[in-house]
Amino acid sequence: MSWVPEFEGDFPTLGWTVSDQMAAFLGRPDAGDDETHEPFVVTAEQQDFLNEIYRIDPVSGKRLIHRAALIRSRGWGKSPFVAAIMIAEAIFDVVPDGWDADGQPVGKPWSRVRTPYVAIAAVTEEQTKNTWEPLLEMLRQGPAVDEFELDPLDSFVSLKRGRIQPITSSGTSIKGFKAVAASLDQTETWVRGNGGVRLAQTLRNNATKIGGVTIETPNAYTLGERSVAESSFEFWDDIQSGKYKNLEDVRSIYFDHRPAPADTAIDDIPSLTHGLRIAYGDSSGHPDGCLIHEPPCEPGWVDIERTALDFFDTSNDPAVMRADFLNQVDAARDAYVTDPEIRACINTEKVVTKSEPITLGFDGSEGRKDKRLADSTVLIGYSVTQQHFFNLGVWEQPDGPAGEGWRPPKLEIEQTIAKAFKDYNVVGFYADPSAGWAGEVKQWEASHHKQLKAKMSVAEPIRWKQKDVGRTCETFDYLYSQIRQGEVDRDGLRASRRQRFDREADDLACCGNVIRTDQLSAQLQPLARRVQAIALDGDDLAAVAQPQRPWRLPQAGRGDAPDLWGDIRTQRQRAQTRRIDETEHPPRAHAFHATGERLLELDHRRLDAVVTVAFHHVDHSARNARRCRRRLRQPVFEPLGQQIAGRVGHRGPFNRSP
Repeated sequence: MSWVPEFEGDFPTLGWTVSDQMAAFLGRPDAGDDETHEPFVVTAEQQDFLNEIYRIDPVSGKRLIHRAALIRSRGWGKSPFVAAIMIAEAIFDVVPDGWDADGQPVGKPWSRVRTPYVAIAAVTEEQTKNTWEPLLEMLRQGPAVDEFELDPLDSFVSLKRGRIQPITSSGTSIKGFKAVAASLDQTETWVRGNGGVRLAQTLRNNATKIGGVTIETPNAYTLGERSVAESSFEFWDDIQSGKYKNLEDVRSIYFDHRPAPADTAIDDIPSLTHGLRIAYGDSSGHPDGCLIHEPPCEPGWVDIERTALDFFDTSNDPAVMRADFLNQVDAARDAYVTDPEIRACINTEKVVTKSEPITLGFDGSEGRKDKRLADSTVLIGYSVTQQHFFNLGVWEQPDGPAGEGWRPPKLEIEQTIAKAFKDYNVVGFYADPSAGWAGEVKQWEASHHKQLKAKMSVAEPIRWKQKDVGRTCETFDYLYSQIRQGEVDRDGLRASRRQRFDREADDLACCGNVIRTDQLSAQLQPLARRVQAIALDGDDLAAVAQPQRPWRLPQAGRGDAPDLWGDIRTQRQRAQTRRIDETEHPPRAHAFHATGERLLELDHRRLDAVVTVAFHHVDHSARNARRCRRRLRQPVFEPLGQQIAGRVGHRGPFNRSP
């Protein structure tokens, strides 16, 4: 007899059998009355998880999942749920035992195969109580004790054959504890420093030897801490990416994580409430029920309104609140960009055409020089009109032995750059000449300088001076502001491998979409050489003429470069003085642009043409609000020293001097 599907999309699983046994033999913890037995009934969301972890291969008849992770918000009910699963592994029918007369799977308990040992693991004794205490309560309040001849003691549960016990030992001391199942609680705190990484490895190895299962129950982990939870996600993400041929057949891990939407605003009650309802799923106590099923499930036990109001308590850390209640994986507190911010700016629908102006950013690498992970070599494109970053090439050290002595493939990189100039309208190209790429940068300048409209300088149109700390820091700040405000977006292309995020490496955000500092540096370069690109039309580039002399400057030297640089220094000082005056004494009125008029600006440090910019339209309703602002526009670096008028709208040019 073989398995017979009952409906389209059906798969063989013992999940339904296990949930029925949970309801029949286990009591609900925290029921409120020790004398009254309330059965432990799983929600629809929890049933989905059971069906996945007890999925059976229809050909071999064996369980597929041997490692699982369940990441949910605080208060969702992870600990009691996983406690029930550990009880099921100890006494219920969880081992596949063929098919019944209808072609449906049947199971048998572990005791008919081997002595079942089950571990409730954590790095501290206090952590084990999260799962251990509800486990004891569920056994003591249900009929399982009498039915299966159990003795639930405070320190362990004695089975008719085997036992369930909490584990807090170091990884080396439990190698002989061959658990058929182990729960790993709060693995976002399991790191090398407290022995968590070794403990997790030992439990998994023990489960591998006997065909057992391990289940992690972390809260949303913090990127960069290199916790067990983070490593598990990386492994799952590598499998899902489809980029590793040796992982194509790996189906033994199941990772269940549902965060609030990335655009959830914690300072907006409707947005926050919606995000909390998504994160809490069936446990949401909102009167309208859940948002993950149709029709909605009945309201759960989590007070969504109360939880939302706690976000406005100024004593609470917003990053911690996001991780604990919105279930959002966040970056370390000293990280440049957080994962929700990165996810919020992903746009996979934009298509960059051949005619629109783009700029390129390049950051190179020398390859691997020691045992540490080598930097990436990255080529990033930036659409000026759409304000959209897109990857053109990411070259990274391969995994395993193939990464030994790795060097970036310079010939392939040269071909990619040449192809970018052929396929796109490249108006600017900026490259970091460090890490052994100075010679290539010189060659690119010689080959492409005539095509470039925006240049770093006349002598070195492509070379990006990375050691100019002041300018780089200001650009970092500007890019972060653009990301936070949603002014720029990027494609969803991930790096070809999951990068390390410890003190020896340099990721900025992890989870589904990685940005390394190599990639960020490449992104800074095309963004830095323009003031702001908001609503460029295809004809706007024509509005920028060849470099003009700054206004109100002496005409000595008739525009030769040395005299111009002297004039620029003078103009810069005047602009800085003007900004200080405007800050201390807000002007009574600003010069407002009519709808359709856009002011075009030139960077005073550049002696050649730049990419044009366009500013927000201003109408009468916004005029009063604009008066309250210190500045109508915010430049990227230093005060702008030159402004020209552009006939971009339907009206005449609007002239304004510095």
